[in-house]
Amino acid sequence: MLTITIGRTIGHNGYEAANLAASQALRMAGKAPPALAWIIAAGGDRIEQVVQGATAALGDTPLIGFSTSAGLTAEGLLRRGVLVGLISGQGLAAKAEWLAELSTDSFATARQMLAPLKPPKSSSGALFLISDGFNGDSEELCTSLTSEDSLVAGCLAWGDLASGRSYQIGGKNGGANGLAVALLTGKFKIGVGIGLGWQPVGAIVRVTRAKGQWVRSLDGHHAAEVYARLFGYPVREWSFPPLSQLVRLYPLGFDIEDNGEDESLPKRVRSPLLVEADGSLRMNTSIPGKNPAYILVSSVDNCMVAAKKAAQQALENLGTARPALALIFADAAWQTLLEAHPGSEIQAVRAVLGAEVPIIGGYTYGQIYQAKTGAPVELLNQHIQVILLGNTG
Repeated sequence: MLTITIGRTIGHNGYEAANLAASQALRMAGKAPPALAWIIAAGGDRIEQVVQGATAALGDTPLIGFSTSAGLTAEGLLRRGVLVGLISGQGLAAKAEWLAELSTDSFATARQMLAPLKPPKSSSGALFLISDGFNGDSEELCTSLTSEDSLVAGCLAWGDLASGRSYQIGGKNGGANGLAVALLTGKFKIGVGIGLGWQPVGAIVRVTRAKGQWVRSLDGHHAAEVYARLFGYPVREWSFPPLSQLVRLYPLGFDIEDNGEDESLPKRVRSPLLVEADGSLRMNTSIPGKNPAYILVSSVDNCMVAAKKAAQQALENLGTARPALALIFADAAWQTLLEAHPGSEIQAVRAVLGAEVPIIGGYTYGQIYQAKTGAPVELLNQHIQVILLGNTG
């Protein structure tokens, strides 16, 4: 049986917040032996202090987690503080690690790190990945992974755009711009669902110049010029806050297809992190040049439909198991779009799952998704991902 307890601390410094939240979760778990702790750090505290505070309370319990602009709980958003979601129970086992300074050259090392993480026979396995939200090519990382033994799920950690650093936690370590991984095994089920609240508006552009993680031009013009023409405001204003960061609300959709539900959705979405001073788009994965793309937009109503769809899909994939925990990774654009309705995506998920299912998660710069064990591992942008862990007994 999975026993899920969640500790929540508002404010304090990183060490105190993590220590108090972890202690709360541990007390609530009672005699159930802890297997794995999810750590969601909101508000920019030093991640090393967060790790030290959680470890002081939880001892040898493996940790997995990331930095975020706001944590997600059943009670709403946590804008500054630490969430600790403790997964406990007999027969559960977990191991976690953190690889520092993930870059393009690190993918072989990452694969070596993941190779021994396989569940024992007769056990279910969930392989959680937290990657850097800024550096390296996250799509290449995802496509290089295969797992026939465990279902892969995770996210790209949110971070400060000014510094270009995101933070991950794995095992008893944590730091900037790395890769965290955790394997949880035991007799449980996992079900994953995704939803995309963004749709094409009919504006088609072509990526005419791209290099690495930068889209230099669209339709032969600086990307900022195209966004200025479509959405107004002077070109120069798109290169400075707030518009330079609000550009994430208008991602690029590739390979549009009719999904049979009277709407067309992109097979692949790539979201800008920001507009650079030279008018180019900074992405967190490479974009092939010469590709046609749609500009996508969204609304609160569309996001609520997508959140419910993700929860329903996760519930269906869980089968007959009873949900014990919902992990939610929502794209950073969701927080911006729902600023006047904070936490409404959580309420939409709860409407499907019920109020009794514990929730923990945060806003991210991308989602790592595998539809089923053995399927390709995909990098998503702009989605909400609902990951359910369920009891089979």
